[in-house]
Amino acid sequence: LYFVYRVKDIQWKNQITWKNALIIGAFQMFAVFPGISRSGITMTGGLMQKIELKKVLRFSFLSYIVVSVPVSLLGLYEALTITESINYIGYSLAFIMSFVFSLISVKLLYQYVKVKNLIYFAGYCFAVGIFAIVLYFV
Repeated sequence: LYFVYRVKDIQWKNQITWKNALIIGAFQMFAVFPGISRSGITMTGGLMQKIELKKVLRFSFLSYIVVSVPVSLLGLYEALTITESINYIGYSLAFIMSFVFSLISVKLLYQYVKVKNLIYFAGYCFAVGIFAIVLYFV
């Protein structure tokens, strides 16, 4: 993100091709490491390919939906097959609120995030990463 911020005067692409999507997906595999933000790594993968920031944000949110819905359905299936009692209303409300607030946060990001502000998000990702690594070793 810092690199993209430093070269902000480049020609941006308006479309995400299959090749771009595969490369962004390859970047997302690094999100399993502690301290690496999934949205941050998605943005990095898209911006390094010179894709417009708003397109990358939309793609990042949609890729989150594509993964989270099947995982949620699998979780629902597992919840229905266990013998312990479960607070279905609480879990349902948590799922709905998580989705709603994710959507709100993406809309806010979509309005306020610009390439010139990437330095702040890069700093945030760096700080959270260092914090996660320190916590791991403590």
